[in-house]
Amino acid sequence: MTALETFFSSGLTLLSFALVIFAAYKIFQIGTDVAEMKQLLKDIRRGVSMPEGRAVTVSSQPTSAEELVRAVHAASYEDLDEIASPRKPL
Repeated sequence: MTALETFFSSGLTLLSFALVIFAAYKIFQIGTDVAEMKQLLKDIRRGVSMPEGRAVTVSSQPTSAEELVRAVHAASYEDLDEIASPRKPL
C-alpha cells in the first residue's frame, strides 16, 4: 500500500508543479497582450494611421462567407509575394 501512496503523491506533486508553471506562463502571456492593447490605444489617441491595405473599411467588408474566404486568401498571397520577391526601387 505504501508504494501506491508514494506513486500518487509523486504524481500529484508533479501535476501541481506543472499547473503552477502553466499559470505563470498564462499570466505573462496575458500581460503581454494587455501591453500591446495599451500601445494600440495610445497610437489611436495620437492619430497614428494603420498601414496601407490593412484597415478594413465599411464599404470593403465582404458580404458573404465565400467573399470573406476569398479576401483572406488574396491578402495572404499578396503578403507572401512581397516576402518572396521584394520589389526593388527603380
